[in-house]
Amino acid sequence: LIIYSAHNSEHPLNAAEITNSTNLTLDGGPITVYDGGVYAGEALMETLKASDKRLISYAVDLGTRITTAVDSKSDTVVEVHVSRGILSAKMSRIETTTYNARNVDAKAKTLIIEEQVRPQYTVVSPKPIETTANAWRFQLDLAAKSPAKLPVVLERVYDQTFSLSSVTPDTMVYWTQNKALSDAARRQLEHLRDLKNQLAGVNTEMASNDSD
Repeated sequence: LIIYSAHNSEHPLNAAEITNSTNLTLDGGPITVYDGGVYAGEALMETLKASDKRLISYAVDLGTRITTAVDSKSDTVVEVHVSRGILSAKMSRIETTTYNARNVDAKAKTLIIEEQVRPQYTVVSPKPIETTANAWRFQLDLAAKSPAKLPVVLERVYDQTFSLSSVTPDTMVYWTQNKALSDAARRQLEHLRDLKNQLAGVNTEMASNDSD
């Protein structure tokens, strides 16, 4: 395996998955790794309980290069509720991190990408192969001497509340253009927008009469 978790580096690390298949606890400590009888690197492993498993990294893989690109979409309204002059909106923020990997070696590899777990975010796609206390793990198969990429899409859903008196018609127009909004919510916002426009017209007329 190769594993990529340090996003400030262009190279992943050679790694191996170790499973303790005994009924005993394996004490932690330094490990020397050999690949085909040849020294490959060293690692430091934590104590491993019976039937538990760990990913250990032991050397930099200079034959694989990785770059990332992050794209965040504007917050969108996915649901609205109105009660007693208060508008409650459920908002969604989508963030996509695209991992671009190039394998320059003449052998296929299995890349494990670790994306740090972020509070309030959930994974939209792809499904992680494993979730730890601190990371989501995704798998990307790399063919020999070939590029590959993996977009990881996260979503954060949160609530916002507004006083109807402070929401402008232009804001409501922007929200109604959101394709993620349900038809019922869009009709509700369009109705509120029309009422706000009517109120603005009445206020303008009253101001004009007062000036006369």
